[in-house]
Amino acid sequence: RPARQGDFRGAADVYLRALDDPALDRSSVALLYCNLAACSTRLSRWQEAVAHADAALNLEPCLRKAHFRKASAVSMCPSASNVELCRAVFHLDEARAGAHDVVKISAMLRSLAAQRGIRLPLIRSLLPDPFRNCLFSHGDSPGQEEHIVICLHGFGDKAPPYSRLLEAMKIPSSASVSLNGPLEVCPEL
Repeated sequence: RPARQGDFRGAADVYLRALDDPALDRSSVALLYCNLAACSTRLSRWQEAVAHADAALNLEPCLRKAHFRKASAVSMCPSASNVELCRAVFHLDEARAGAHDVVKISAMLRSLAAQRGIRLPLIRSLLPDPFRNCLFSHGDSPGQEEHIVICLHGFGDKAPPYSRLLEAMKIPSSASVSLNGPLEVCPEL
């Protein structure tokens, strides 16, 4: 197999020829496009890698590896648009990849965003379960926050009012997180 030997051009040629097989089902075609995305990324063909990952996702929208490959390609593509950077965060969350890979690609996405002065959405898959449904707000210096303010509150409270309060406080160089309370408020209250 050419890819295992580091011959990514050869591997891409094999995958492209395999796409001509009319007997392939959607899932197999999606995997071939996913592999093409990996080869294109290794060859520094970022736009091509994104296009191949998109083709895989059009066939299999839940293919985690395709989400990961798209986020990976966008994170390395200097010409990626700001919108593509933000969408890459979604793809990274959908990939549910290993923590090390997510942290690595997240750092590359955040670096590109910081250079451009844009805010990226929170990568929720990096957070522990209770934090995944939180409201996150960047401070006055997106991507360069030095502090994080976490609003923990009592039973049944919802995050939006606390999130608005934290945003109104405008704490310098800080981001904020507000969580929903752990229990629902009893109807009797």
